[in-house]
Amino acid sequence: MIYLNYFLATFSSVLDFRTEISFKNSVTSLVNVAKPLVLQVLTDVKNGSFPLDNYTFRRNPSSNLTGKPGLYLLINKETKKLYLGGTTDLALRKADYNRNFNTGHRLKKVYSSMRPDLEHFGQNSFYFVPLVVFSSIDIVIPDQSGETVKKQLGKFFDQHVETHLLTEFIDQTSPIKNDFYNTVTIGAFQPNNNRGGSPQSGAADKALRYKNLYAWESIKGASESILVDRKSIRNKLEAGIFVRISQEEFNNFSGIKITNREAKTYFEKPENRQLLIDLRSKNLNLRTNNNINNNF
Repeated sequence: MIYLNYFLATFSSVLDFRTEISFKNSVTSLVNVAKPLVLQVLTDVKNGSFPLDNYTFRRNPSSNLTGKPGLYLLINKETKKLYLGGTTDLALRKADYNRNFNTGHRLKKVYSSMRPDLEHFGQNSFYFVPLVVFSSIDIVIPDQSGETVKKQLGKFFDQHVETHLLTEFIDQTSPIKNDFYNTVTIGAFQPNNNRGGSPQSGAADKALRYKNLYAWESIKGASESILVDRKSIRNKLEAGIFVRISQEEFNNFSGIKITNREAKTYFEKPENRQLLIDLRSKNLNLRTNNNINNNF
């Protein structure tokens, strides 16, 4: 393949998030553009024909990435491994990676599977490749969505497009699963773990569950409903007490499902107060005291 442009492909379309069918069509249209590109880049990286030197972290005023949403790849020249991500602003994401790679106290923000190669080969072994750039795009969202266009676009990348691609690329039966730094199908760049979020915010916006009893739309929602900080939730994830689930699994969850919108109020309902006390003290081994009852 001959690479003539700084970004490998442009995407110009209307993304319609109003119905399930139109949303799936939007996901499919972008996946159909991105999938063959990723596979071609992987092949060319392995055989040494991909022009990595065109994609260093040096500032490129002519890149035309500022404010542009899209998909990108991080590629390590030595290991020939790829990381696939999506963002609402490619220029900002590139700058975030550059800062994280070059600043000691920010290394903890680097995706965990990348850190050994970063430490061994250095930041100059990594290259940022804009894969698909949204050149002209209209986004139609539900009138009552309650979220900004940028927020919904971020979820579109993280929870749907990336998930769709990575489910195939890093499945246990995939012959190329070891060629990716991505280790989960929902996720991107989360401090101190590999379960999602942006390299700047450090906040993951992914669903999780406790056994088959409770599911939350996000870490934020879980922390607000259980009345603990987010670090406590992440610690429970590390310990395997909470488990990450896909957005589809959350939507189809048969137990108690708590959305972000109702997280703060769900356990305030009189009929749910004892559920919170039991969840904290009996199941999660969190100290329960009068401060919980005072919150109701």
